[in-house]
Amino acid sequence: MSGFLGVTYHDRQRMWGNGVSGTFMSHFQKGIELVTQSSGHKFVKRVALLCESAEDQISQADASNSDNWYRCTYVHMIIVRCNNIVEWRQSTRSYIKHLVDGFERQNDEWCIMYIYVPKPVHTEAEHVADLVEQRKMYRTVQKAFGARDTGEQRCCWLDISPAKNCPSEPRPSGTTSNGGSSAGGGANADAAGGGSGGGGDTEDPVLEELNRKDQALRLHILMDAVSRTFQRRRKKYEREVEILRDDMSSDSWDYCRFFVTCESSAKMFERVHLFEDALHIYDMLEQVDAARTSTRGQWMKGQTLACKKGSAILTPSSRQRAEIKNYSCSRADFMQYVSCSACFVFGCTHTNRHPQNTYDNPSRWFAACCCCCCC
Repeated sequence: MSGFLGVTYHDRQRMWGNGVSGTFMSHFQKGIELVTQSSGHKFVKRVALLCESAEDQISQADASNSDNWYRCTYVHMIIVRCNNIVEWRQSTRSYIKHLVDGFERQNDEWCIMYIYVPKPVHTEAEHVADLVEQRKMYRTVQKAFGARDTGEQRCCWLDISPAKNCPSEPRPSGTTSNGGSSAGGGANADAAGGGSGGGGDTEDPVLEELNRKDQALRLHILMDAVSRTFQRRRKKYEREVEILRDDMSSDSWDYCRFFVTCESSAKMFERVHLFEDALHIYDMLEQVDAARTSTRGQWMKGQTLACKKGSAILTPSSRQRAEIKNYSCSRADFMQYVSCSACFVFGCTHTNRHPQNTYDNPSRWFAACCCCCCC
């Protein structure tokens, strides 16, 4: 699996741990495709989905900081089910609208996963009535909540019954699986095969086609959402870095802020295994440091110039990053942290790079350490 992306689920009815999690992840065992642009070329990377509850996501204050943009979720998934139209009008519609309005204000991607759980019934008629009612509710949610700008569908059906049949569209009325007519009409034919316990033939080609359509809709919604988020976040990082870099000629330029923002952007690429893009950022950081001759001999006032020793010298530590963010890091520690982070990324990539680049970063860091430690 190549990398991962975060998906946040909003589950007021506590269904995630009661069948939704296993069924949802079983449909995405191979992950989804992330479509992105790199160096003017279009890339498609397969990434895994890392699902977490809305209660566990980072705070809004942390999410607004460029240090943490890469940690933010890529799509919000609303898990919902309505027992009847009364419940929809009284609570479910307002609950979804409240969440969607918040996502739209923050320019976040979102989708709705409508869950079908067949009720325990004793007769076939009760089962048919339950399925017909749930499909009506599903279409009601679909019509009520689409993308505001394009009208694109944002709601898909997920059947967590043992049969795992997931119809997206109704079968034409009066048609059976073998093409003949039935006295009971299309609703009975749909219901008999669309849920669990209905005695339907799961090998029915019509049902299989409906299953494929619904799975395709889920893939389409999630793939488009995460790809849009990735491109939007990438451009956001590029704008922020450009703004910070424009002030590089100033004596009061904040290099630590510039570094932390760039490293956060690199981590975003690392998570989806776009290592070449991450390496480009680390190379740019060291080039900028080399161009800032004013930093030589003077780093942060009052800081002791020190460096790790032994095997620890090859390992970037969270303490060093915290010191950089707090403006309390020695230049030797800083260069060691940058170079080791770049070496780690280089070790993960399988792309062909010139051998000189393999040792370019460590050699620059070693020279900087010698310069700093001799001062």
